[in-house]
Amino acid sequence: DKSLLMGGWDYLEGNPRVNEDSHLALLRDMRQNLPCARGGVLPHNPTFDEKGELVNPEKIDLSRWDAWMAKFPWASSYLIFAAVGESFQGEPMTSPRFARMVGSYYAAFAAALRARRVDASRVVIQLIDESHSHRTDDIHIAWAKAIRARTDAFRLMVNPIWEKPQEARPAFFELSDVICPWRGYLTDKTRPFYRALVERGKELWIYSCTGPVRTFDPVAYYRTQAWEAFAMGGDGSLFWQFGNFGDSWRAYWQPGVEYSPYFISPDGTTATKHSEALMEGSEDFALLAMARDAAAELKCGGRDASQLELALSDGVRRVLKESEGGSFWGIERNREVADVVRIDILRALERARLKGEK
Repeated sequence: DKSLLMGGWDYLEGNPRVNEDSHLALLRDMRQNLPCARGGVLPHNPTFDEKGELVNPEKIDLSRWDAWMAKFPWASSYLIFAAVGESFQGEPMTSPRFARMVGSYYAAFAAALRARRVDASRVVIQLIDESHSHRTDDIHIAWAKAIRARTDAFRLMVNPIWEKPQEARPAFFELSDVICPWRGYLTDKTRPFYRALVERGKELWIYSCTGPVRTFDPVAYYRTQAWEAFAMGGDGSLFWQFGNFGDSWRAYWQPGVEYSPYFISPDGTTATKHSEALMEGSEDFALLAMARDAAAELKCGGRDASQLELALSDGVRRVLKESEGGSFWGIERNREVADVVRIDILRALERARLKGEK
């Protein structure tokens, strides 16, 4: 699959909103394929016995999950932000009962998904948000150990904001399937650390969370993040946040910072240059992945792939260089470079395929 996983903590679970049909249609058009929900879609009202085992696990209530999943028939994966803490239903995470409670709960959730013929590996659980200390690392570790002791069905995701990720608890990364660092902390010193995790089999996503987004260049902030993910060996790009809690058309009346890449109001949604840049970035990623796989296929067949590899590596470098220095509109940069490079890579891919057919 050459598709970029792309989402933005849209939180469209729960009762339908007035503008929901318009919102969902826009998300699909701009290639969103990773819907994000809060922990309310997890099985609710569980009951545990004295030892911590879930009572009647076959009867857990997934009605909220079912309603949310039905909104996104096109999704590749589903991200759930569980927002856990140092206890579960009053049981501290240091107790053996806590581990049994958490483990039996998520094992029952995995079994319920299998009964619905849903591949649980498509479900990504984000236990905590933006870990940046050993305390928050330890919360993730305690929950991840408890889940892994009973089921490995789900992918566990972390989005660290460690400025020096090598200082985090090693188990924080070892017990995670998806690593999603903040793009703002990707530097020449941290990129090798995350690339090494990819080489060890971890899935890499990248996220950004800055605003107000109308002050940002759509190419530098949104579109090139897909290129950054590709360059790092990743396959996911996330942004806080898709949607808002006010009215984009009344900027000065917003209750908070505007993070939405598109305009959204109580009446509907409207595409913008920023949301179009997200869509183009997803399409860029598909082409880059296609070229990468074609080069690997040529080399596997004993044919020369050097020109295609050069076009790919040089092109990615050129695009990412134009996003250096920040994302604000006022920075001078070549905003056509991504389109030029995409054509160069496409032509190199066509030439390579013609050579391969001879």
